[in-house]
Amino acid sequence: MIEELFQSEILNSSEHNYALASNLGTQVFDWLQQHSRGELGYVTLISLLFIVPRLLLRFGIPMAMASFAMGIAVKFGFDFYDNDNVIPLFSTLGIISLFLFAGMEVDVQALRKLIRAILGHLGLRILVVVILTIIFAQSFSLYLAPAVVLALAL
Repeated sequence: MIEELFQSEILNSSEHNYALASNLGTQVFDWLQQHSRGELGYVTLISLLFIVPRLLLRFGIPMAMASFAMGIAVKFGFDFYDNDNVIPLFSTLGIISLFLFAGMEVDVQALRKLIRAILGHLGLRILVVVILTIIFAQSFSLYLAPAVVLALAL
């Protein structure tokens, strides 16, 4: 009898904890919906976009991938920021920071050592693009811009 009472008490407490957690999650979600349009919503969003990737870095997830996933989650996962003009600005800033971080990873000393090979490959690539542009423009009667785009695509 005591064991049955104890088991029912454990079940009731776990159901109670689940109900509390569910209620808390609902309250947080409702709060985010109410405050997502104001400045506090933007501050919360920016804070999450900066803090969560750093936390995920401790688990071995690169910051760029975590930031990318967070951006997708904000844009498509929640309906808080639909038709909002500030979110594309955040998107542009995210792309800029991604390129900035990628540029900071470049080993300039290695580039200086291989400058002749790099310039040789660059010159060869430019020559191929020019030749293909002329071929496409003449063969398909294309204007210069579409011919260049087609040559760059190959």
